Amino acid sequence: MRDNLGLIEGTTLSIEASENQVILKPTGVASPLVRKGHILVFTGAREGDLRDAVKTDRKRRAAKFLRRVKAKQS
Repeated sequence: MRDNLGLIEGTTLSIEASENQVILKPTGVASPLVRKGHILVFTGAREGDLRDAVKTDRKRRAAKFLRRVKAKQS
């Protein structure tokens, strides 16, 4: 779920409770990078360090791939 929402380590979340559910929402400024399929697409004015964003995404995708490979080997 974290990967599908594009959440990374250190992302701040707000927590809301309503009846029998808990709602987590990312807080802060949205990234100018938007995932389209398996590719990050720059969609606005540059914010932050683009190289760090790409490096973080590559690490996340590599870790996800390795988890899938290990799961198939089991």
